[in-house]
Amino acid sequence: IEFGLVPLGALGLTITPLVLWLISLNSGSSGQSALLSGGAWLQTGGVGAVVVLMGISSGLFIVPLQAFIQYRSPVNERGEIIAASGFLSWVGVLLAAGFLLGLGVLGVGSGGSFLIMAMLTLVVAVAAFRQLPDFLLRFLAVVLTRTFYRIRVLGGDKLPREGAALLVANHTSWADPLIILATTQRRVKFLMDRDVLEEFRWLKPLMLYYGVIPISRRDSPKDLARSLQAARKRLNEGYLVCVFAEGELTKTGLIGEFKVGYQRIVKGTDHPILPVYLGGLWGSIWSHYYGAPGLRMPRQLPYPVTVVYGDMLSPTATPAEVRGAVQELSVDYFNDRARLRRPLAAEFVRSARKRWSKQGINDGDGRSLTYGKALIQTLALGKSLKPLLSRQCYVGILMPPSIGGALANIAVSMLGYIPVNLNYTASRESFESAISQCGIDRIISSRAFLKKLGMNPPEGTHYLEDISSSIKASSKVSAAIKAWLAPIRWLVPMRGFSPHETATVLFSSGATGTPKGVALSHHNLMSNIEQAKMVLRPNRDDQVCGCLPFFHSFGLMVTLWLPLLVGVGVSYYPNPLDGRRIGRLVREHQCTILLATPTFLSAYLKRANPEDFKSLRLCITGAEKLTDHVADQFEKRFGIRPVEGYGATELSPLVAVNLPYPSRPGGGKETHGPAQSGYKPGTVGRPVPGMAAKVLDPDTLGNPKPHGSGLLALKGPNVMLGYLNQPEATAEVVRDGWYVTGDLATLDAEGFLKIDDRLSRFSKIGGEMIPHLAIEDTLLQGLNVQERVVAVSSVDAGDGRGEKLVVVYTEEAGDAEQLHRILMDSNLPNLWKPACDAYVKVGQIPILGSGKLDVKGLRALAKRGFEVSREA
Repeated sequence: IEFGLVPLGALGLTITPLVLWLISLNSGSSGQSALLSGGAWLQTGGVGAVVVLMGISSGLFIVPLQAFIQYRSPVNERGEIIAASGFLSWVGVLLAAGFLLGLGVLGVGSGGSFLIMAMLTLVVAVAAFRQLPDFLLRFLAVVLTRTFYRIRVLGGDKLPREGAALLVANHTSWADPLIILATTQRRVKFLMDRDVLEEFRWLKPLMLYYGVIPISRRDSPKDLARSLQAARKRLNEGYLVCVFAEGELTKTGLIGEFKVGYQRIVKGTDHPILPVYLGGLWGSIWSHYYGAPGLRMPRQLPYPVTVVYGDMLSPTATPAEVRGAVQELSVDYFNDRARLRRPLAAEFVRSARKRWSKQGINDGDGRSLTYGKALIQTLALGKSLKPLLSRQCYVGILMPPSIGGALANIAVSMLGYIPVNLNYTASRESFESAISQCGIDRIISSRAFLKKLGMNPPEGTHYLEDISSSIKASSKVSAAIKAWLAPIRWLVPMRGFSPHETATVLFSSGATGTPKGVALSHHNLMSNIEQAKMVLRPNRDDQVCGCLPFFHSFGLMVTLWLPLLVGVGVSYYPNPLDGRRIGRLVREHQCTILLATPTFLSAYLKRANPEDFKSLRLCITGAEKLTDHVADQFEKRFGIRPVEGYGATELSPLVAVNLPYPSRPGGGKETHGPAQSGYKPGTVGRPVPGMAAKVLDPDTLGNPKPHGSGLLALKGPNVMLGYLNQPEATAEVVRDGWYVTGDLATLDAEGFLKIDDRLSRFSKIGGEMIPHLAIEDTLLQGLNVQERVVAVSSVDAGDGRGEKLVVVYTEEAGDAEQLHRILMDSNLPNLWKPACDAYVKVGQIPILGSGKLDVKGLRALAKRGFEVSREA
């Protein structure tokens, strides 16, 4: 029911009689000559066209009113009301007929009658414009918006049909108010920043005419109170009022802190709060994705946008609760996009064809492929590989990050199999467990790589060197033709495809026990790629340093699928600890994005030259805590400060990330508007779009804690399908769509996550949970070192005395007496300080191939060393 049509219909009913009057004047003056010249035929056609327009105008005026009467009438009285309306309409018809008859009696001709009707309907038109100005402007805005945007609405039935409600939405682009207007037929009054009104000065009169409520953070307390009171008045009058609680457009793509101003609007009332999420607008021309918003060519027309409405919240809901509700709606937005997903391999084909001649993949040894050549070689490799594979759906890949490893993954996926990248740094027991859990009987590897590892080839191994050498020239020609011309569905199995099919299986690090197979779907990985793209904002000049192994979840997503599907370059090197070669790789290929662990950064500090990392615009770490000492030293030496992110294999893996600001793609400075931080020291950043986070009580897994420390739970489209063949283990960690991480964390009012430690890295002594990480940080600060030379674990004290803290250290950390003195002189509680006999010296701290601390191995060393110490 579009009331904005009513004023337009009234205007049409005013103009068309005027035109008929003018035609009658012209007819009277032209006389017989017009008839003889054939002008009468043209005149008759013109009259007919005007009469048609008059009929259309009548419809624009009458139909919305009649529809509204039917829509708003109570069901048990609807028939009576419609009958009464029809009766009154026909009474009006009779009165109009009598009026026209009276005009004829008075000698008024048809032209004069049209003029009088125009004057009468002008009164109606003026009344309609005065009574329904916002409906008219809203209608014009909807027409404009629907022309340039393709809008999808989720939860539209949650919008109240009548009555007041405060809409609270995230703020992504200048088009946000228009998008919301286009999804509801009700009047919505917006609180709008005065700066935006000044930015669009030519629209300011229309916005104020519509009823926009200006507000600004720079307003005086009196002006601010006046704006909030105006919003409250509109709510009391029964309107929908919309506020963008962040107070400004996001410049990072992340949802910022919700300000408390909206609480003053609904305080003491029963007006509910309706959370709203606007999805898809980050990346549009009116967002800060490319820098300052402004006119540029849109990537797509009409541009796809989704508006998600949530369940009503109490007017007493806190900003953190409302922000959390909006964040959960972003999960619904991403899950809705599952219907658009195609296989990862199909997306690679589309990406490669779009960027055929662009440099795509580089190896540390100088080998390089364009996207087109990568596609051709993948198709040729797949054809030679297919006869070697069995009916078993899982195919093992035992390759380092390299061109060969990347092509093997894509080729296996393109054949419809599931690639499983095997951890070649794991223990033999863990390695064989992974093969057994998947039932893998075919493995793709490299002779040179296995020789370098000193590993015996597993049963069923096929060597990439042999497969590549067997490819005939005719196969290469055929692959080139297919790469150019064949429909994607001929190259990638898509019949019966479901986005929730398993795309890969990654095995957890095994840091705390036996590795578990994490099954990730195409929707999981594609969602996480989109999330990473939204916050990292890769551009055509970006180059990713691919030093993380593909069995590492970040390595698979960020250094394999992300660059190849988004269309940026990637340079591979197999050993992430080789600081000298990594530095040279970054310098020679002008890499701009580096993902590593703090352990790897420590190696780069020792061996890389200061100018090696000059081209970097982003350096993101994960897997373990980034200490201020390492970050400071890295920034001092290389001129870029590493920031910390957070992820988990079970989450595909990216969850949250700190973002340096101000910056934009290519490293250029953001110059529009006030600064806005996506970075907070000591945290792992805000959750990426599409991820919702909450903190639970570790004992009950209930009662979400708003700002206290507790067990971190996450929800999003990238939550794994489950642990392979372990439904019970899956059910333990995935509850109602929420993945319970096992990490203790704090979620502050601004939405930043602070990871306190793994729950497994706490010891319960004397009824108190003691964090190992806090003790380690105190030791490292006291030693003033950047390498991991100490680690804290716990052992069974025996005799029913519970746990006992143990410090494991290497020779570089000095001696036990020095370490004990550092802790005794610190401000740590006495209960947190290990006894003087609880120090175990080892050759090195156990680290996994992913760069994480090997908690299981550490515990074994601590236990063995403590037993030896006790016996002595």
